[in-house]
Amino acid sequence: MTSSLVDVRLQNAQKRVSILSQHTNQLLLEPELLASALEELAVVLEELTVQHEELLQTRQELELERQNYWELFEFAPDAYIVTDTQGVIQQANRFTAGFLGVRKDFLVGKPLVLFVSQAERRAFHNKLSQPEELLQHRHWQIEIQPRLGEVFPAAVAVTPVYDSQKQMIGWRWLLRDIDDIPQSMNFVNYVDSPQELQELRSRYIKTISHEFRTPMTVVQTSVDLLEGYDRAISQDTRVRCFQIIRTAIQSMLRLLEQISLYKTELSELKANSTKINLQLLCESAIALHQPKGDNLHTLKLNCNLTEPWVCLDATTLHIILDNLFSNAIKYSPNGGIVQLSLHQQDNQIILEVEDSGMGIPPEDLSRVYEPFHRAKNVVNFLPGIGFGLAIVKKIVDLLKGAIVINSELGIGTTVTITLPISDD
Repeated sequence: MTSSLVDVRLQNAQKRVSILSQHTNQLLLEPELLASALEELAVVLEELTVQHEELLQTRQELELERQNYWELFEFAPDAYIVTDTQGVIQQANRFTAGFLGVRKDFLVGKPLVLFVSQAERRAFHNKLSQPEELLQHRHWQIEIQPRLGEVFPAAVAVTPVYDSQKQMIGWRWLLRDIDDIPQSMNFVNYVDSPQELQELRSRYIKTISHEFRTPMTVVQTSVDLLEGYDRAISQDTRVRCFQIIRTAIQSMLRLLEQISLYKTELSELKANSTKINLQLLCESAIALHQPKGDNLHTLKLNCNLTEPWVCLDATTLHIILDNLFSNAIKYSPNGGIVQLSLHQQDNQIILEVEDSGMGIPPEDLSRVYEPFHRAKNVVNFLPGIGFGLAIVKKIVDLLKGAIVINSELGIGTTVTITLPISDD
């Protein structure tokens, strides 16, 4: 029930009590009127009791909503900051403390510009002094100067904060470290000198370290909360902490699997074709990935096979579908549809994975199979190391198949894979 509706009902009840109190003497002289008045008072009392319970329920719902917001804010694997309109920090999550090298309680009251490199402070001040322009250009890059350590580039996303009167009272900031990701790990073609090789190795280590650091920070934050506030936190919060830890661990394990698969196992992988039910295999792959979408994505199978039993290698197919589904879910908006279509043409199987995501810029399409290459429209804002399609391409080549990618910005991407069917 809304607060305005509760206020109206309370006012009506108060009016009825006031009217009854004005006729007290008359009620005492007339028993029938007194009985009627008592009944009316009982109704008023019952209404007030109901309203009190509804207010308590509303308060509990608001508290739960506040708790959920706090957990999302506090456990986020990025630096989240709330400032006033002048850029003075009002709130900051735990990740921000490590990001800027300052204890969280010391951040409040400090101007955010203190953590911007000297070279970019004037430009930062100019942005803050022109809120209309900042509202039009909410994403940019900036150099962050932590209290201790070297300057590093960061991606910035900013949104306004409004009060109940729709007046802007501040800004919400999301800051994320930008990887200096090498665009290719083909050492023979990419490296021309020992110095470049050393630089490439250094970048490789930085990239992997960054991808591990984010989930490790999430794990550490959750563990700290469980240890430091074990008796104070609710069971729901405790369960959520364990879920966050599991998700972070799964993220790290997947990263290790991708690195291991690309670096060693693919060179040893051999196709072992057997009779498999391709439709059932695809249904299983969809079932495995549906929870990863957290019910925010719809995964569909469109099977047009005349015969579901075909001779293909199940292991390599699982790897292909795993990487294609992971990419499609990651780069699609909440509520997006990911569809897998199966066709058979002569002695070939055609698999198409179509998503409704952000699409790949045309200039990046020719490089999507390069290890560590990531499209410019995702590199700053979505996690990943750019191994997925490189792995898929290697496997498709191993199976003597073909892969084609069609993509349109803002519409989505379709990956089409053609694989030859082995003889029985």
